[in-house]
Amino acid sequence: MTRFGGPIRVGLLTPYFAFFEARFPADFRSTQAAYADGLAGALADAGLQVTASGLVDGADAAAVARDRFAAAGVDVVVACATMAAPPTYGTAALEGYDGPVIVWDDHRAGRYPSDVDEVEATRRSGILGSIMLANLLGREGRRYLTVSTVDGDATDIARAVRGAAAARSLRGARLGLLGGIIPGYGDVVLDPATADALGIELVEVGADAITRALEASRAGEGTDDGAGGLPWAVEVTHEAEPLLARSRRIERFLRAVVADARLDALALNCHSDVLRFGEELGAVGCLGASVLWAHGVPVACTGDAATTVALMLAARVAGSAQYGEGYAVEHETGELVFSSCGMADPSLCAAGETPRLCANELYPGRHAQGIATRFTFAPGPATIAAFGPATMTLPARLVVSAGRLTGRGFGHMNGPSGTITFDVPGPGTATAALIDAGPAHHLALMRGDRSAELRAAAHFLGVKLVDIGTRAG
Repeated sequence: MTRFGGPIRVGLLTPYFAFFEARFPADFRSTQAAYADGLAGALADAGLQVTASGLVDGADAAAVARDRFAAAGVDVVVACATMAAPPTYGTAALEGYDGPVIVWDDHRAGRYPSDVDEVEATRRSGILGSIMLANLLGREGRRYLTVSTVDGDATDIARAVRGAAAARSLRGARLGLLGGIIPGYGDVVLDPATADALGIELVEVGADAITRALEASRAGEGTDDGAGGLPWAVEVTHEAEPLLARSRRIERFLRAVVADARLDALALNCHSDVLRFGEELGAVGCLGASVLWAHGVPVACTGDAATTVALMLAARVAGSAQYGEGYAVEHETGELVFSSCGMADPSLCAAGETPRLCANELYPGRHAQGIATRFTFAPGPATIAAFGPATMTLPARLVVSAGRLTGRGFGHMNGPSGTITFDVPGPGTATAALIDAGPAHHLALMRGDRSAELRAAAHFLGVKLVDIGTRAG
């Protein structure tokens, strides 16, 4: 399991104030405990792995919560005050935890009747507890995000949690750089300062590592030179059949590179002496890169380390993503035409269609053509994201646009293809907004409207979120 997969572990922190118990009804504490249990159940129903603190009403309860969170290795803490409660015990429960905190501002009072008493007003006074806790979180220098809901609905909380977990997944991630960049592609560089601010370690894959990976790739010759063992069902075209052995060897090479350098993600440049123009491999690595993706290792081509940031976030938020670029915005439809060089995320393939392995005729190598995977993207909600490192005039920024894949495709494009709603017909405004945001020119395409998750991710990464917005559907 890679750092971008597996369950998201959430610690649910529920502060409580026992001060009133001597004067309030005997069931006051039990009703608040039941409320906290309901919150935990709602988070679990949203697909999160929950460790509940129990009611935190003093130093001892805070210590219990702290130990529970540490033992579970929580990725994100969600703090939902059950009522006005002393915040010191809430922050004590967070000692030793340095991850993101979501403040759950749950509105439990639909409408108070005119005869409401102090007990019932206090029972639903979570806003006071949230304000108190947020005050101390800020004093301690913790980055937190508040999400408001009604009656314990965890939908928006779960989206924020996934974004927060995605941001945290970058911390300590090892991003491999293989083959440099295409000459002149200065926009794809991820500078060390931005990488360090995100918690990413840049790892240059040097000559010795390449030699070891080449040796490892030879070891499997003759064992997996066909389409057998690929992580998805495919249709192999006649032209691609004789190219499989070399492409599978490049796959073994890339997998060896990742294993040898303990990489979490990879920015490779197929158009280099390592791959396409290399004496030993001599072809592009689109198929191998796609297989790495299927095993949870995000890959960007052309050496685009900047876009790998968006891909890593997408992997944690959506489970996978398609690397590619927007070729044009059709002014008759406002749709963005999206495709790739041949790398593919087959989980995006339309129902009833089988991904086709085709000869990558556009980028022949020193010894052979590589293999490109083609299919039409399945229709449905989708999001594109791009990343721009910090510049002298702009902060680091995550650029997001949610829309809908239309189900249209282009069978003669090099890789998987489709269109996504992006702007209104005519010149529109979305393209100008994208250009003004100034990200790297490649994109991460993921299933679903992920704008809320990526907004949370940007918040916890401390980068600017540029939301171009949903356009034309």
